[in-house]
Amino acid sequence: MKKILLRFDATKEIGMGHAIRVQSLVDAIKDKSDINLVICGEGEGIKKVFQNIDIYPLNELHKIHYDLAIQDIISSKIGLKNNDKPLIIIDDFGGSFNADLILNGSVLADKNLYKNYSSKTKFLCGGQYALLRTDFEKSLQEYKKIYDLTIVAGSGTKASEWVVSTLYELTNFKTNYKVTLIVGSQFIFPSNFQEITKHVDFYQSLNANHLAQKLRQSRLALVTGGMVMYEAIALGVPILVYPNVENQLEEISFFVENNVTENLIHIDALEDHIIKLLNDEQKCQERQKLGQKLIDGHGAKRAADIIYEQFLN
Repeated sequence: MKKILLRFDATKEIGMGHAIRVQSLVDAIKDKSDINLVICGEGEGIKKVFQNIDIYPLNELHKIHYDLAIQDIISSKIGLKNNDKPLIIIDDFGGSFNADLILNGSVLADKNLYKNYSSKTKFLCGGQYALLRTDFEKSLQEYKKIYDLTIVAGSGTKASEWVVSTLYELTNFKTNYKVTLIVGSQFIFPSNFQEITKHVDFYQSLNANHLAQKLRQSRLALVTGGMVMYEAIALGVPILVYPNVENQLEEISFFVENNVTENLIHIDALEDHIIKLLNDEQKCQERQKLGQKLIDGHGAKRAADIIYEQFLN
């Protein structure tokens, strides 16, 4: 049985998205091979995603023996390619990495983003390798649309401020559409949270199955960029996207240019715009089809098949 080292962090600053995509890849690998896991990283979020697995602090990385390492590079304070064991890098932005396989599931990903890699380095780049949980695999809108408008917010101060401003704008909603708010475990609650959510259905830290169900039941979703944007697209849920961090702008622009979504920063009169979309079923169906052509939710399985054949078989 192969021993796999997972090197990632899940602090409040980083959030849970990177831990979840590592989990998605590992779960897909487990479907193909029996493996043992060990984790090296920082942040209480690790235990929320991976339970009953040994977790080592960064200063003990050198003590860990493993057959294969998977490292989420955004949290990489310490490199791993210092021995002859294979290394898989999960990355978003490109750079100089000494790895055996580089996996970038962004729709903007390309081999040309990388340099100083080995001639033997394998690349898995593009939206077909987006590491989504199995609950978000491509499906048709077959659920009854109980929740008409769903807001899903990530972590960080900017996401919190966006929720406040958006809910204030929807306070005097002109129609009877229901609003649901879903936030993650690292969400920063504003002081006036109870006041602004008194007419809203609120959920925190939903598991993947429940989050996917709520999104499927939505006629329209307002989401922060990042993983939840990909998840909603794979489900076929029409979305409007708010860039939670600056490095999401280019990625969101890609989906805007492909008529899958709109950037909320560029929308005036949000309430009127939302009502118009909620009543435009044809446009919602068009966006569903266009989005699922780009992101189908099977990226983790595709990546796991290649990783198994190259490193674990």
